[in-house]
Amino acid sequence: MANGYLLISSGGAEHQFGVGFIVNDKILHRVKKFKAVNDRFFYIELECRWFNVILINGYAPTENKEDEVKDIFYENLDNVCDRIPTNKVKILLGDFNAKIGQEVVYRPTIGKESLFRISNDNGTRLVNFAMTRSMIVSNTTFPHKETWISPSGQIKNQINHVIVDRRFKRYVMDVRSMSGSSAMSDHFIVRAKIKLRLSVEWRKNTVSIKRFSIEDLKNQEINRQYKNKLKETLNLTESSNNVIFGTRSKTLLKRRPQKSWDLKKEKQGKNDPSEENKRVLPARQRETKQLFRKKKRAWENSRLEIIENSYKNNIRFFFEKANEIKNGFKAKATIIKDEEGH
Repeated sequence: MANGYLLISSGGAEHQFGVGFIVNDKILHRVKKFKAVNDRFFYIELECRWFNVILINGYAPTENKEDEVKDIFYENLDNVCDRIPTNKVKILLGDFNAKIGQEVVYRPTIGKESLFRISNDNGTRLVNFAMTRSMIVSNTTFPHKETWISPSGQIKNQINHVIVDRRFKRYVMDVRSMSGSSAMSDHFIVRAKIKLRLSVEWRKNTVSIKRFSIEDLKNQEINRQYKNKLKETLNLTESSNNVIFGTRSKTLLKRRPQKSWDLKKEKQGKNDPSEENKRVLPARQRETKQLFRKKKRAWENSRLEIIENSYKNNIRFFFEKANEIKNGFKAKATIIKDEEGH
């Protein structure tokens, strides 16, 4: 496959059947499970924020096949769905070779946008399966119909379908066939637009970095001692003249003093537990928390305003900062090298 994509599929050496998925590398870490059931079924499990989604790709027998072959196909599909826990959403997709009609009795399951008037045998089987499983056929609820066209262009079919759990219906924004998108097949690519939130990596608790003051390095004597100590620690050559501030000597550099907040009255209340201070301390703490929240909201609003304004002028900056907000800050590791690059 092209860079950035991975093909996972099933099928034998005869290349008669076989189904699979092409997965973007960006969401590959969210694929929690995949399995080739046989040469007609393949499914993957995506980890999402609120629930996991099972995508089942199927390839049904054609209309002229024996009933026994069709029965085996839907029995296998039933077995696959039975093994999926009810707390996971199922989405069936693929070439079901099913012509779904516009029968009124099927209207709650198929909608009003089917290409045909009457369902064929495969279409009836697929609709009955969806009804028993409390699912709906999504692509017949949107006005984008043809999914297959004959080489002469005279015959058009709607045989590729997307079927989802009824409780998941509101998340499907659109289903349409992309005509002319593939020159390798007489089938059109069927694109389903689904409002889905994948799970994100939340910010993990990190140990705060202790920072040290470098003001003392302006002193020539301390600067020289620091260089010597640094060379001994890193086994550098005597010719090295660079001062690397990422490493410190405990005996030379002092810890940077922390910012002193103007909370003397609060500290006084903690250090002197008199009755008056005990009464005043909670009020001071509430005022402090309110001040911090106010400052934080102002900072967040200004940051969001900058990001929103950069959408038209600097799209790269916009997505970088948006990802920072979603994924949290991640410290970058640095490597210390000498002048020779070791």
